[in-house]
Amino acid sequence: MESSDDDIDPAASDDPFSAEDALRQWAISTNQTYDSIAQVMDIVRKVSSCNLPKDARTLLKINRKISADILTVEGGQYWYYGVQKCLTNKLSNTSLNSDTTLLLNVSIDGLPIFKSNNLQFWPILINIHNMPEIPVMIVSIYSGTKKPSIEYFLKQFIEEINLLTSNGVQINDVRVDVVVRAIIADSPARAFIKGVANFNSFDGCLKCTTKGVKMQGRTTFLDCSAPKRTDRHIRKRKYGGHHKLDSPLLLLNNFDLVKQIIVCDQLHLIDLGVTKRILIGLLFEIHRKFRSLHDVNHWKGSEFSSFLYYASFSVLKNIMSDEQHKHYMLYFCSITLFSSNIYKEHWLLANNLITLFVKKYVDVYGPQFISSNVHNLTHIFEEVDEFGPLRTLSSYLFENALQHIKNLLRNGWRSLEQVINRIAEQEAYYVHKKDDISSYPSIKQRGNITTLHVRKGFCLKPGHRDGWFLTKSGNVCQYINVVAQENVTSLKIIARKLSNSTHCFDYPFTSKLINMHRGNLRSFEETEVQIDLQDVKCKLVAVPLPKDNEFDFVPLVHTLIE
Repeated sequence: MESSDDDIDPAASDDPFSAEDALRQWAISTNQTYDSIAQVMDIVRKVSSCNLPKDARTLLKINRKISADILTVEGGQYWYYGVQKCLTNKLSNTSLNSDTTLLLNVSIDGLPIFKSNNLQFWPILINIHNMPEIPVMIVSIYSGTKKPSIEYFLKQFIEEINLLTSNGVQINDVRVDVVVRAIIADSPARAFIKGVANFNSFDGCLKCTTKGVKMQGRTTFLDCSAPKRTDRHIRKRKYGGHHKLDSPLLLLNNFDLVKQIIVCDQLHLIDLGVTKRILIGLLFEIHRKFRSLHDVNHWKGSEFSSFLYYASFSVLKNIMSDEQHKHYMLYFCSITLFSSNIYKEHWLLANNLITLFVKKYVDVYGPQFISSNVHNLTHIFEEVDEFGPLRTLSSYLFENALQHIKNLLRNGWRSLEQVINRIAEQEAYYVHKKDDISSYPSIKQRGNITTLHVRKGFCLKPGHRDGWFLTKSGNVCQYINVVAQENVTSLKIIARKLSNSTHCFDYPFTSKLINMHRGNLRSFEETEVQIDLQDVKCKLVAVPLPKDNEFDFVPLVHTLIE
């Protein structure tokens, strides 16, 4: 049930490389050890006339004075690279206009390094919201056996951000504006950097003044309509037990300490939060492309996400009681609506559904299970209405970057120095990777298989896995081939159309509102049809059902466009 649309191979730079350049790029991109690099260079010298150095560090041109950039601070060590350096390096080959504004997402989180000791990294990461092709950037890293001092940890970052938001940044002789869009982090990190009560404290909600109560050893939040917190009152310390210390974030200019610190991070709130909580007690197996639900404790966030969007509504119907499943459908439908701009006109409906879900959670599971995560579902609407759909409020990219940092370590000796050496190597030879497709739509031929790349992240291939799509008129079709036209935007798709598709469910609304259909493979129309490319709405995931040849067809979320 997985799409292969994200597997497009990026092409490297077209600039001619010497053997030394090629080896350097290989060594850096694959994080090779010095011994491995030296062995390969020795082989290349023996079988060619290439004049390569004998020492891997010479090939990589390592700055041996890198340790001078590491400062000893309370509790550990600190390295600060800088926001401006990140931006100028990553955007050096990007065309920018003077009216460009870089919208920065900031992520801060702790990263345990070794199981054998308490060493942890605390990186400050950023990405550019309106340039998603630019990878996550590492601004700084603290290394120590306990959390950093928040005052020192954030001080330099906030000073630089304030300077950049006031003056902009010069990139390729063009001055562009810089704005902090949001801070995206998990619950403990949010409380830490904001200097407020932890998420499971009585005053732990960042968004409203609901008061937690203890039930069976758990802190629960039963009030769904408490007054909203405000930036003004946060700055004046009006919220009593909510405040713990004055965070350096108070000094961040043009930043709303309530609105711009996100609680609806899809990874932690939805996938590893509420979805996992609902599934955690279900012990059964399904023979699908998901691991057995007996292994649900070991699922990754992306597995919970795939299950939620593409299979949960039908699989859980056979497992849950009618009351539980009807309740779950409120959650499924609201999260689906909140996940795409194409459903923006229905976000108020989604808010009503998710609020009802939280209120009924008491009856279905018990009041002791209204956790911080369940309560925070009531704050999704205000955040997606302000910032956009849930997928733009996700920490998935940052979590991947954290694992990348961890993978840069080769052993436990001088851990921070190792990591910043690897970062320096990568920054020095960074080349922005481009798609191997320069424009869309595009046709790729490999043998007898014709692949149609409709747009970035959306391809159609013959066969069951990547062949299903939905037309704007609501027809479920299977791709067979494409008829090339002189004007590529006028392509016609040869397809088979399913007749008599029905809805998958009818509560809390019919599934066709969110472009979901149920059909039987025996109901293909006899003749193939030609469909204008402009009539394609989205790609579909075909989810098999127990009944022979019957499938639910669910939109692949990221292929839905307005």
